[in-house]
Amino acid sequence: LSVAPTSLYVMHQYGSGETERSYLNIRNTGDGSFSWAVSSKPANVTVSPSSGTASYTVTVPATVTVTTTGYTTGTYSLGDIVFTGTAESAPVEGSPARVPVTLYVGDVYRIYLPLITRSAP
Repeated sequence: LSVAPTSLYVMHQYGSGETERSYLNIRNTGDGSFSWAVSSKPANVTVSPSSGTASYTVTVPATVTVTTTGYTTGTYSLGDIVFTGTAESAPVEGSPARVPVTLYVGDVYRIYLPLITRSAP
């Protein structure tokens, strides 16, 4: 069981809505297949899907949604999303996998670099 990235830093523009999304990838790094599930998470965090099956070398994308209602500007350590994987009722290698979630609420600046094209000679 491998979950990437190994930590989430979610940035939310203060006053711009009630949720913010980020993404994780759950991967089977061994042979065969196993069942995985989110065994615990912070109260204001949802993971979709929250369980499934990971086959050999398959990566399963998951959406993490953080509810930002009630947070003022600042940085908050929300806690860990814990993933467990089992095969034949036994834990798989890498289980449990913990992904700490940090929420930043404040001004979020986005920089867009210019696109430069070159014509053929």
